[in-house]
Amino acid sequence: MRYRYGSVAVGTDTTGGFGNVFMRRYRWGGLGRYFGLYIKTNSVRGGFVENVFVEDVEISELTKEAVSIDLYHGDGHTGDDPPPVRNIHVAGVRSDRTRSAYLLRGYSEQPLRDITIRDSSFARVLRADVAGDVAGLSVARVTVEGAGPGHNPAANHPE
Repeated sequence: MRYRYGSVAVGTDTTGGFGNVFMRRYRWGGLGRYFGLYIKTNSVRGGFVENVFVEDVEISELTKEAVSIDLYHGDGHTGDDPPPVRNIHVAGVRSDRTRSAYLLRGYSEQPLRDITIRDSSFARVLRADVAGDVAGLSVARVTVEGAGPGHNPAANHPE
């Protein structure tokens, strides 16, 4: 999977919901690829996302996050139907060159729930991970290393 947006994207339209999604033994990345796992929705869309399992993935050269779960996608938080996003498990990721290992953004009244990232390594990460309004975040046996000396983030990772 090598061109543009999310290697695996769940959403934008989640009005009916997504559940029981399994991904195993993939290679994601390459020049021009934005995200690895990208779960994107908002309170206008509603629906749900639950039971997503990602295992044994190699990631290289993403311009954004290896794992992004964002309830502020598109219209943000302007609707009346905040979507529950729960039971997301990521394990065995080996990543080289991403903006962040993960970005996780729920709502205060509807936090992301039961998110697990384990047994993974993220090398040449350009900035700190973000996690806001998450209930039950578990990060275990994960290493995150910054970009090496002489690396020019602007050249390879535009905003």
